[in-house]
Amino acid sequence: SAAVAAIFWLAPLLSRGLAAAGLPKLLREPVAISAACSIATAPVVWFQFQALPLLSVPANALAGPAVAPLLGCALLAAALHPLLPSAAAALAWLAGWCAAWIALCARTVGGLPFAQVTSGTGAAVAAIVAAAVGALAATYAWRRWPTS
Repeated sequence: SAAVAAIFWLAPLLSRGLAAAGLPKLLREPVAISAACSIATAPVVWFQFQALPLLSVPANALAGPAVAPLLGCALLAAALHPLLPSAAAALAWLAGWCAAWIALCARTVGGLPFAQVTSGTGAAVAAIVAAAVGALAATYAWRRWPTS
């Protein structure tokens, strides 16, 4: 639920900032959503894995184009299976290739040097940065909130 809240609350703020910085719209929305979700889920990820990913935005940018085809093929496969099992199997095979691409992106980017922070000091710095970004976003939202 933290990621969903970040998509609706933090991503639009980040998107506006990226627009002001001149990032093209084609890149702006995926980067804003990925960054917002990364910031919002950082405490959960640290608690669960004692590590924070630093390259989640580029990893999501690489994997992003495969997500919609994966979901579409999987949904169609599930719907067609009772009527046309062989067509559903073909769609599931295609979905598998999309899933393999996403996994390859995760393994490749996650395996890069400095892809994650595992020290307590690194986590504290990341938490301070996330809190600062959150405070700036909250301040911006408060000033822009319509009053009547």
